[in-house]
Amino acid sequence: HDGPVPPDLSDSELLQVRDLCASYTRHQVVHSVSFSVSARERVAVVGESGSGKTPVSRAIGGLHHEWTGDVLLDGQPIAHAARERPTAQRLLIQYVFQNPYSSLHPRRTIGESVARPLRIAGATEAAANTAAAEMLERVSLTPAYASRYPDQLSGGERQRVAIARALVAKPKLLICDEVTSALDVLVQASIVELLGELRRDLGLAMLFVTHNLPLVATIADRVIVLAEGCVVET
Repeated sequence: HDGPVPPDLSDSELLQVRDLCASYTRHQVVHSVSFSVSARERVAVVGESGSGKTPVSRAIGGLHHEWTGDVLLDGQPIAHAARERPTAQRLLIQYVFQNPYSSLHPRRTIGESVARPLRIAGATEAAANTAAAEMLERVSLTPAYASRYPDQLSGGERQRVAIARALVAKPKLLICDEVTSALDVLVQASIVELLGELRRDLGLAMLFVTHNLPLVATIADRVIVLAEGCVVET
């Protein structure tokens, strides 16, 4: 654990969530949740299953559309759905999913998957492939992985690829949704260590969604506790 963020690094609010209410088919599951994440800060959103933490993170990521309230990134409001957001804004928030076995396209090579955010942003194929190879090395995978397919990788390797894909676009905020829960304990530790190194090196903010309290103790500068869709403690 590399300690809390010094005050001079975290005094600017990168993300602001105001009065966020979220529903599933008109059944409200999140009630007026408000919090902020500063630049370079690591915030954990914790709670039992059904506490509302996942719809909160998915709303921020543009993956859950049934919500009201305001989410601001660098002071600018963001649209509900990711596809409604400008490409530049969409790339600033990246999401790493819980299940490394379903989050990568099975018919794309690892190189194609990691390069895809840059191709969407308009980069040339050569530039995107070069950046993808560099990011694979950044997450402790060799450039040789670029030609492999997801079914040739272990769960831990797939999660490293998912992290590389999220970071290649140089986001300001990385949302990690239960990113270690599908992995065994030793692999969990290596992924947590990797995320700590990346946060130090790249200076990005991280929002962790988890029910794993021992994990929170090693990763978070601040913890937001949800119960029944409400913030009950910070």
